[in-house]
Amino acid sequence: MSSTRRVSGLFACVVIASLHGVDTFADDAVIDPLNRASIVSARASVALLTAVEPTGGHLVAVGERGIILLSKDDGRTWVQAQVPTSLMLTSVRFANTENGWAVGHGGIILATSDGGRAWQKQLDGISAAQLLLEAARANQDADPHQLAYAERMVSEGADKPFLDLLVQDERTITVVGAFGLAFRSNDGGRSWQPWSSHIPNGQGSHLYAIRQIAQTQYIAGEMGAVFRSNDGGESFTRIETPYEGSFFGLVLVSPEHMLVYGLRGNVYLSKDGGANWQKSQLDTEESLTAGSVLKDGSIVLGNQAGGLYRSTDGGLSFASVPLGNPAPIVALAESAGNSLILAGARGTVRLSEAALNVGNKQ
Repeated sequence: MSSTRRVSGLFACVVIASLHGVDTFADDAVIDPLNRASIVSARASVALLTAVEPTGGHLVAVGERGIILLSKDDGRTWVQAQVPTSLMLTSVRFANTENGWAVGHGGIILATSDGGRAWQKQLDGISAAQLLLEAARANQDADPHQLAYAERMVSEGADKPFLDLLVQDERTITVVGAFGLAFRSNDGGRSWQPWSSHIPNGQGSHLYAIRQIAQTQYIAGEMGAVFRSNDGGESFTRIETPYEGSFFGLVLVSPEHMLVYGLRGNVYLSKDGGANWQKSQLDTEESLTAGSVLKDGSIVLGNQAGGLYRSTDGGLSFASVPLGNPAPIVALAESAGNSLILAGARGTVRLSEAALNVGNKQ
């Protein structure tokens, strides 16, 4: 599959930045951003941010040009961390208060052991491609196309992004990305193994999101792709869905109760693990790019136009939450202080519980 194929709706990496001109720093010459440390900037808190994660009473957000920010006051103020890359980062997850991982463009995987203050590179697209090639050569039963694909990956270099990751514990991390890329570590990131063969994704659909609840894992992706694992991610099966467009994310209420959301405001709900689906009622045609279950059991979704929507009936219907001066929402998370933190094209916005409930009655 050609690497020139458009990564359709790659909200966290391309579309938001290009459509809205979000380049918050001076147009400085960048040499090898893969290995160039992120520049500390007073404007980092208003940069394009693509993910936000609560951990240990504080918040960690990641975004363009290798920016990683920490907040210890419920998202009111942010401090920039030390990061060894200037590539765009797309997701961040923690196993506990100290150990976390972030992924992004160029096949970069970063790790922290101090709660996010400092980060070290564990893998990049060059090393990942080499791992793919070694695995293909070692597998005597491999399809010849796998070897050709791995060789092409090596020749094309670090040009394919990881888009999301799942941190099961301090040792087990799975990352997914463009063109069906998937890698897994069982030793805290000291070594990585190609994992795409565990996912029945012969078309090489982009994999946008991976989540787990109890022992059940789900992956959502391009062309209506949804995959389920009941064995901790060792093997996945494909779930048929009623939509052929991209799903950019998923929300898990229980192992059987889930929502997938994506292009053109499409949201689908299943309460039986994906055996049956129904379309949620939501008044928008803008692509949905963020979602989460809150502590009170309600479900919130955000879109690329800055719209925020909340459901109090398990995802059957959503009502709009009014926001002043909305900006594209790429990620959202509930803080330890019960605020909703929105991350996107203008940094972060913090909403209190009261603000979230205004005008939201179903």
